[in-house]
Amino acid sequence: MREEPLQQDQNNIEVKSKKWIWVIIIVSAIVVIGVIILIVLLVLHKKDKDSKEEKEINPEPSEPSLEEEEYADYDKLCLLLQLGSFAGKEANSFSPWDEPKEELREDGVFVRTEINFGQEFPNSYLDIYYPGPIEEDRPTYIYWHGGGHIFGDKNLGDPISPNSDTVMHMLDYICKKGFNLISVNYCFAPKYRYPAQIIQYDQVLDYLNKHATELNLNMNNVVLAGSSGGAIYTTQWTMLLTSKDYLKEFNRLLEEKGYEKISKVSLNKNQVKALVLEGTPMIIDGMNEGTQTLFKCWYGKDNINIISLWYSKLTHIVEYVNSDFIPSFITAGNTDCYPEDALELKNKLEELGVAYSYCYWDKEVEELKHGYMASFETSYHAKLALDQDRKSTRLNSSHITISY
Repeated sequence: MREEPLQQDQNNIEVKSKKWIWVIIIVSAIVVIGVIILIVLLVLHKKDKDSKEEKEINPEPSEPSLEEEEYADYDKLCLLLQLGSFAGKEANSFSPWDEPKEELREDGVFVRTEINFGQEFPNSYLDIYYPGPIEEDRPTYIYWHGGGHIFGDKNLGDPISPNSDTVMHMLDYICKKGFNLISVNYCFAPKYRYPAQIIQYDQVLDYLNKHATELNLNMNNVVLAGSSGGAIYTTQWTMLLTSKDYLKEFNRLLEEKGYEKISKVSLNKNQVKALVLEGTPMIIDGMNEGTQTLFKCWYGKDNINIISLWYSKLTHIVEYVNSDFIPSFITAGNTDCYPEDALELKNKLEELGVAYSYCYWDKEVEELKHGYMASFETSYHAKLALDQDRKSTRLNSSHITISY
């Protein structure tokens, strides 16, 4: 009778033992699973952190968005203009907008397009036009289009100009008068602000100088030409070539913006024979509201007067121009085209004894709008200026003024 309760007790102990074993197994399994989950979460967190750090160090290039908080109202207005102008294309692209080609046109002009001249900035592409056999020795005419620092194209010119649709006609005309002509693209604000375009300008000249033999170019007989924004870049690069004081101040700007300083530019003074400057905005404090908006976007600052923003004076180059300045053809239209800026530079060169040609006509003679020389097929005075531009690049030491 006593054995039955004892056996029962042993059975109960075994049952309880088995229950505790299962509890321990389950708890252990839960702990192990929890540890595994924790390890996985820690690994994923580390990968995410590393990925974010990598993106901060090497951010993927992207077009600026209107929603980005760092863009001011003037930037957003310029971005809207930019988006409308490029109609779905990337404004700043590290790939060419068109397929590269080499072809002999029916008019005898040989064309090389979409030649990549650099990797640091987007839109680093240029086209070359030879008026005949590429082996012939000709002067080299290098043209920078305008576009308010935010748009434009080497084939289409400046969207701000009412004559942008005939810019290519003008370049063809100049080319056929005996120049190997190069038309250049460059990067745009607000994604790439000042002084990126000036750095890129020198990269163009460095590339052409180093590849002159390969490209059949005479880089010892160079004309640098620009309209509007392109003319601004041309004057500022020229100041880096001809003024040590300007170079010192520009290096101060490069250091402030995180770029490497430069000791000298890529061409020497003997290589550059002439400048062609059309409609060049230089007097910051005299600009109209529209132009000031474009410059605010370029500088990335709301207050761009010379007192408030020290490097605004680098655009108003007259304060630095000296007798080493390159002989220049200077012109401006008479309708919101910065004629005061052209006249100021002309007077400075005359005072210093630097050779120049100067063209200007009042509205009573003919209304000439921004980028007016591209209308040479329909405007007598545009044609007159364009022919004087061409002659002045064969330079002499005289001053030539054409105005009424």
